[in-house]
Amino acid sequence: MKKFFITLLGLFVAFGAFAQSGTTGNLTWTLSGGTLTISGTGVMPDYATSTAPWNSYKSSIAAAVVSEEVTSIGRAAFYFCNSLTSVTIGSDVTSIGVGAFRGCNSLASITIPSSVTSIGFDAFEYCNSLTSVIIPAGVINIEEGAFAGCSALTAINVNAANGAYSSVDGILYDKTQTTLIQCPGAKSGAFTIPGSVTNIGTGAFFGCSGLTSVTIPNSVSSIGAYAFSGCSGLTSVTIPGSVTSIGEVPFGGCSALTAINVDASYGDTNGDGVINGSDAYDGAYVSVDGILYNESQTTLIQCPGGKSGAVAIPGSVTSIGTYAFTNCISLTSVTIGNGVTSIGDRAFLACSGLTKITVKNPAPPTLGISTFLNVDTATCVLEVPTGAKAAYKTANQWKDYRTINEVDFSTADYVLINGVRWATRNVDAPGTFAASPESAGMFYQWNRRKAWAATGETVPDWDGSFPSGTEWEAVNDPSPVSYRVPTLDEMLTLLAGDKVTTEWMTQKGVNGVKFMDKINGNSIFLPAAGYRNNNYSLLHEAGSCGFYWSSTNNPNYYAYYAYSLLSGGNNPTCTVDYRNFGYSVRPVVASATAVPSVQAEGVLRIFPNPVKDELYINHLPADHLPFIILDLRGKQMINGQHQNGQSIHVSALPAGVYMIKVDDWHGKFVKK
Repeated sequence: MKKFFITLLGLFVAFGAFAQSGTTGNLTWTLSGGTLTISGTGVMPDYATSTAPWNSYKSSIAAAVVSEEVTSIGRAAFYFCNSLTSVTIGSDVTSIGVGAFRGCNSLASITIPSSVTSIGFDAFEYCNSLTSVIIPAGVINIEEGAFAGCSALTAINVNAANGAYSSVDGILYDKTQTTLIQCPGAKSGAFTIPGSVTNIGTGAFFGCSGLTSVTIPNSVSSIGAYAFSGCSGLTSVTIPGSVTSIGEVPFGGCSALTAINVDASYGDTNGDGVINGSDAYDGAYVSVDGILYNESQTTLIQCPGGKSGAVAIPGSVTSIGTYAFTNCISLTSVTIGNGVTSIGDRAFLACSGLTKITVKNPAPPTLGISTFLNVDTATCVLEVPTGAKAAYKTANQWKDYRTINEVDFSTADYVLINGVRWATRNVDAPGTFAASPESAGMFYQWNRRKAWAATGETVPDWDGSFPSGTEWEAVNDPSPVSYRVPTLDEMLTLLAGDKVTTEWMTQKGVNGVKFMDKINGNSIFLPAAGYRNNNYSLLHEAGSCGFYWSSTNNPNYYAYYAYSLLSGGNNPTCTVDYRNFGYSVRPVVASATAVPSVQAEGVLRIFPNPVKDELYINHLPADHLPFIILDLRGKQMINGQHQNGQSIHVSALPAGVYMIKVDDWHGKFVKK
């Protein structure tokens, strides 16, 4: 009797597991032998995530049949039915709802009947076994991300008779091929977007992990949200200057991408009928150190996922976008300027390598949802301005940092110019900076740490022998901690005329050359300290020229020469010189992982921005300071003296982007 009871109980359990039924709206459903059959007449209801009546049994559903006379597949109907391998859709179905088959990882094929006219948002997202799909002729509406993240999908084909959509090489476009809607997830290698495309849709390349590079033509004006997110193999991308709109998180999770470049040469902006280097960039976006910003650099949009080491956010930035640094696992430190007032949702999601965050705003920036999710706040050090620790210790999410240190940010030690972080002062005695940007500091012979005075006709005990070595060795580098003598390639970045302006000038009574980044307005001043000759240590050309060592030897004259920067006049150059001359040293930040914690500069707060007629700037410590307004080619447009509380008239300026310098402060603004 006991054995019979157990047998009946086993049959009951088996029946309960594999033979279930019920109603949903006007329809009925039956699950038997792993097949879910939905029948009846009319529409299938929409469901919230995981609330379909068969959801409790979804692990047992291997096949689904939507019978004739059922007219729709509801929202989230088969949401993450991971065991589902086949689907039969009746010929009366006209719409497939939002997320209907989302996450059905075992579904290898799907036949969409000719009756279907609409496919909803994320309908087949993350169907990772799906290899191909055919869009029938009657479909007139495919919502965003319908086939996003399908990693095995090689082609989205479209019936040639379809009047709304088309397919080229398995990629889904609208009929005129002006909008690229979806690239299948298994697309790999390099891809060039056709010149007919003006719009890259939301999530168009989402999860295409095999793509290594994408060429975007100048025809494109819009890039949708999440367009390239999850393209973990993408190593190269350049956004053309024609793009005027980019949605949020365009390159999130692109772990191999080290730079998001912007082509700043697009457009005949000066009206001469020729697109060349004389045209000033008037696009909507810029790239600084490989990071994507809006053109005025007030919003940081996306840091590439492959960025490593330290990142310093320009002082012009006021907001950091949603997911801006997501999955930048190789970042070790981030410096956030004092202009930043808001940071978006999950902006630093999974930045697990961060060991230090420096925030220069004494008022804690407003944070979105889970801004630092998966950042180790127990070990990551938070640096804040002197006197601001109490505010951060009580502020939302900032208070989660176990170690909050106060730092004096009143001294500017380095600035970013054309991708290189330059110290703002010369080296003085070994391991120290000169007192000011105008100070000569001390002279050094190549690959030697001994310092020589930059004043006086001669110096005693001069060593006229030639230094040895094939590069400036670290043990002989006189630069302060975390800095080093620049390489030749780094010096040459100052001479890139398309990105850096040079100006021979007198600053605080000292002659020298100012090098200014055309994009971010940062500048350094190299004083014309002269040099000491190699034989008798005689001081030459003080006040007329500056000579600055690089760490690079000349391979043709390796025993005698090294490269230096001759900074006299408006045409500085790199040349070769005897190693036993006494020259100045202007160092650079030693490495991406050794960025000093102090790096600030005078950043103007400009309002309104954009501006039409009158521009105001924040209160400065003195009146009657000289100001100059330049276009992005470095051409002077307006100059004068600034009076606190008074406006600067800019109504005569053509529409565009301009830089303003007031004494040692700088900023950028957009003229309407």
